[in-house]
Parts: sequence; structure tokens; C-alpha cells
Amino acid sequence: MKEPQTIKEYTTEIISSLVAFIKCSKIYLILAAFVSWFFSTYPIEKILLFFFIMTCLDTITKVHAIAKKKKIKFNPFRKIFWLQIESQGLKLMGRKIFLDYSIPIMMVFFVDTLIFKNAIHFNVLSLNLSPPAAAILFFGCVEFWSIFENIEEAGGVNWLKKASNWFSGFLPEKWQNVLDKILNKKDEV
Repeated sequence: MKEPQTIKEYTTEIISSLVAFIKCSKIYLILAAFVSWFFSTYPIEKILLFFFIMTCLDTITKVHAIAKKKKIKFNPFRKIFWLQIESQGLKLMGRKIFLDYSIPIMMVFFVDTLIFKNAIHFNVLSLNLSPPAAAILFFGCVEFWSIFENIEEAGGVNWLKKASNWFSGFLPEKWQNVLDKILNKKDEV
């Protein structure tokens, strides 16, 4: 049986817990301050939601494509499916989001905030974009394209590629050649 704590031991435990909380919460406060500053500077909640949805759909379609390659029936609600699937797609998604996307977005954010003082804004269709919002939107569109590539990899039809091939007929010949090289790059490999 545990002996009751003395007042000194109890006070020491509470103080050490508070010190640990304060030290750890400084990181939380810095992160919370950065996020609140970011959202107060840029109204990009909808663009971030678009990016989040595209990233999740890209991950799901990539897992589906890997399952098709391994001839596993895609059923994410069964435990046997997850035991047969490797975490390769999730690792790639994590690396892509935290290294390939986050670092350029943070660099654009700091350049826009510290050098340009949030003065640069431009319109694309009906969107009034700042450079960080444009970067996030660009990466969201990359994820959107990747969804269709994953569908094609799983044996489906890449309707986005077919639509871009159809529209390329309206482009000048030089632009059409460049677009064909970009779209058919994987076919040549």
C-alpha cells in the first residue's frame, strides 16, 4: 500500500507538473500564435479545405491503385485489407505534405510578409489571391491531377488527361507539342 504524500512532496509534484506544462506549452503558444497570425493575414480557409480534401482523395486513390497492383480487393473497412497493404502510400503522403509542400509555402509566406508586407494580391477568375494562397491552391491542383493519375494507374480512365487532349486542339502547334510531351511523359518511360 502506498504511503500518503507529505505536503512538501505534494507541493513539489504540483510545481514540477506546472513547470513541465509551461515549458511544453511555449511550443504550443508559438505554434498557436503563428497559425493565428497566418489566418489573420490571409483568409484562406476555403483553399486549405480544398487542399485537405484533394490530399485525402489522392491518398485514398493511391492506396486503391497499390491494392489493384497487388490484386487485393479494395475494402478499407476490413482488417485483412489493412494487414495486406503496406504503409508506402501514407509515408509518401506525409513526406509530400511536410517537406515538398510545407517548406515552399512557408518560404512564400515569409517572403510575402517580411519583404512585400502583404501588398501583392492578384485575381484569378473570381479569387483574390495572395502568394501563399496561390501556392496552396497550386499544390491542391497538383493533388487533383494526381488523383486522376492514380485512377489511371489502378486501371481506370484518366478523364482529366482525355479532356486536356481534347482542349489541346485549340492551342497553337508549339504549345500543343509541349503539352503532349508533358502528358505522355509517363507513356514513354
